[in-house]
Amino acid sequence: RTPVAIVCGESEVALSQALRSAEEYRESLSILNDEGRRLTHIVEDLFLLARADAGQYRPSFTPFYLDETVGECVRAVRSLATQHELELHYRQPEGEMLFRGDEGLIRRMLLNLLDNAIKYTPRGGQVRVELERDDASYRINITDTGTGIQTEAQPHIFERFYRADKARSRNGETDGSGAGLGLAIAQWVAEIHGGRIALVRSDKSGTAFAAILPAADIAPPVL
Repeated sequence: RTPVAIVCGESEVALSQALRSAEEYRESLSILNDEGRRLTHIVEDLFLLARADAGQYRPSFTPFYLDETVGECVRAVRSLATQHELELHYRQPEGEMLFRGDEGLIRRMLLNLLDNAIKYTPRGGQVRVELERDDASYRINITDTGTGIQTEAQPHIFERFYRADKARSRNGETDGSGAGLGLAIAQWVAEIHGGRIALVRSDKSGTAFAAILPAADIAPPVL
């Protein structure tokens, strides 16, 4: 409901004022675009969960290069980070990292985590992404310089429709335009791949999540 309310409210203000500067119109259009994107994301998340709950979603596991997928997701949200005046850094791993899974779902998991980090980081802050591997697993670290999640909220952040917006807000104001599905879906995706999403830390210096996925020696994809 919140993205729709923002879209309606912003458009009503723009239509009701006879004289507005070009800069004011650009700001309104930016808000409308941002909330429209979030609304689309919410609808896609709801459809995905509905299909999964009904047993109608069958993951398609194929080999792909995880390092390439992470890099593509970082590039996909770079313009959003720039719009919010954030620095987005990606530590590119050395060598190829082959993984077997549903690439579409892994993308959704990564985009949800990145969107969450950007959403709750104040302007002028940073979001850092790092991919690494040990003998048993891949680890994708996503760290932000936001305000952190309140201690009492942390046990609930992976629950569906749970929102800790009052604990994590940009510029001291509640963003409130999410549906509380992003982290729940990210955890679901990780779990069906035999992994998990971990809240590594969350304090005044920011929040760090890690997506941990099992690594195994597999044959490269056939091109």
